[in-house]
Amino acid sequence: MTDLIPLDILFGSPDRASPSLSPDGARMAWLARSGDVLNIHVAPRDTPGAAVQMTHDTVTGVAHYTWCFDNRHILYLLNPSGDENWHVHALNVDTGHSRDLTPWEGAASGVHTLSPDFPDRALLTSNRREAALHDLISVDLNSAETETVFENPGFLSLVTDRDMRVRFGLAPLDGGAVRCLRLDGDSWTPFMDVPAEDVLTTRLTGFTRAKDAVYAVDSRGQDVARLISIDLQTGAETVLAAPEGRDVVEVLAHPDTNALLAFTTNTDRRHWHAVDAETARDLERLQTAQPGDLHIVSRSRDLAHWIVAYTQDDGPAQFHLYDRAAGTVSALFSASPALEAQPLVPVTPVHITARDGLELISYLALPEGRTIGDDGPPLPFILTVHGGPWGRVSWGYDASLQWLANRGFAVLSPNFRGSTGFGKGFLNAGDQQWGAAMQDDLRDCVDWAEAQGIADPARLAITGASYGGYAVLRALTQEPDRFACGVAMCPPADLVAFLENVPPYWGPLDEVFARKIGDIGTDAGRAMLADRSPMTHLDRLSAPLFLVHGANDVRVSQTDSDAVAAHLRDRGVPYLYALFETEGHVLARPENVRAFHALADQFLSQILGTRAEPLRDVSSIEGLRLSGPLAPQDD
Repeated sequence: MTDLIPLDILFGSPDRASPSLSPDGARMAWLARSGDVLNIHVAPRDTPGAAVQMTHDTVTGVAHYTWCFDNRHILYLLNPSGDENWHVHALNVDTGHSRDLTPWEGAASGVHTLSPDFPDRALLTSNRREAALHDLISVDLNSAETETVFENPGFLSLVTDRDMRVRFGLAPLDGGAVRCLRLDGDSWTPFMDVPAEDVLTTRLTGFTRAKDAVYAVDSRGQDVARLISIDLQTGAETVLAAPEGRDVVEVLAHPDTNALLAFTTNTDRRHWHAVDAETARDLERLQTAQPGDLHIVSRSRDLAHWIVAYTQDDGPAQFHLYDRAAGTVSALFSASPALEAQPLVPVTPVHITARDGLELISYLALPEGRTIGDDGPPLPFILTVHGGPWGRVSWGYDASLQWLANRGFAVLSPNFRGSTGFGKGFLNAGDQQWGAAMQDDLRDCVDWAEAQGIADPARLAITGASYGGYAVLRALTQEPDRFACGVAMCPPADLVAFLENVPPYWGPLDEVFARKIGDIGTDAGRAMLADRSPMTHLDRLSAPLFLVHGANDVRVSQTDSDAVAAHLRDRGVPYLYALFETEGHVLARPENVRAFHALADQFLSQILGTRAEPLRDVSSIEGLRLSGPLAPQDD
């Protein structure tokens, strides 16, 4: 029998992650495990063994950081409470000193613009003045002095150039459309209108070095997003890349001149497309050097050195350093060496046809020794539903898929309608289809797995977080006899209340949400949303449920999950409710991540008879509150 992969290896912090070169290429930073969490380490590029730990957070660790153009400062974000009020910290790599640049309580900040022409400055965003709007704050990296340089009058977002000047503002229009306005002196003039159907698939990506044109990924007038440039004097549009039938996903520009070098598409797998001969040579070298999908992680300003990652489905990411002049690709480190010795399984792209003909590109993992179409018996089956829903799942290593396959499940992770990256027609087919056609896609995926002989109809489960958690509750209330159990994290169980209580800085997106989810401003819209809310149909829920929520969640109210748990308690439905009082919409503290997966391991084993690790003691975890008849009992 296949060895049980320890949860600590699957869901613990990686040994190292997110390597990045300083702009001059002289130094390299990465996140490395210190205790339970990740902190920033820095070393000379050519002697990574001389790395020094530079930050010392012990709560959640550092998840996001970026080098500044002075080659001395690194900006990183911290939000230990999970309430999404991020603080921007500056680390001086020369002195090792860190300080909070945005020490304002109750305000969310982020990094907006860094420019090589102003290496000692950064533009930050902050909603300190007005909770619904983010202003631009200029900060001197040496003195930490801040100055508000642009008060946002109501834009969804702002676009600045290399001079750190605001050039465009994106304003919401009726019906979910967006108008891009250009700042000319003190006046705003219309530059480009983006119809509602294109809002999530059209965006400005940057300026030319001369600042006389702007690049955009653009789906207007066609189904897939192409790459264009727009002349700022004449408005003339030039198509730079238009891959047939596929969206442009990621754009690779020169880090100094901003000239277009390459772009990616992603259907089943990630693919690179070079624009010029030199970049084509680079990509050829890199893609033949190692197996897996290539990710370009960081580059020096002169392009002399690159850090790249190779992602695989059955192993951790492998990071390498590319010396462009020498043409060499040298190993740096593995994200998690302990994973390399584990019995990980391949993840296979599968194409499933929905009932109305849409193609659902999905990813399937099977227990070791099983393949699609073999003669083995049907397996316990889990459908994992991604969040967003305006995102997607992609091929590569996924800890959750590996965990569940190792426990004996067949695991299917689908891209249902409303997912991104498959053309705007596929994306917009999900408009106002929460709990309707989007849910039908999930049903069709389960039907496919049963028809293939993969899924045992008597042992079906469904899991997900955020929108995925909603889909779990919707499935259990729509088809109460189909699924044996479900795991739902931070699910919006009441869609009307969800839209009435979005975070203040989501307020300008009201029209977009009305188009994509439903309009709470009309009686018909509220009635539809109420009917599609699992809260309305909880009397139909009878399968065991593991319900999870973070008390500091600002996107989905804890009251939703409290009400679901109370209803199940009153009706005598088996459930386990885990409330993490120190978390928000996403579990970030390592002890909480471990506790959740340990409890889920046991929950699924208890209901479906699959393998699980012996349950660790979670009673001492700060802020974890367990309730329900399926809660573990003290010995």
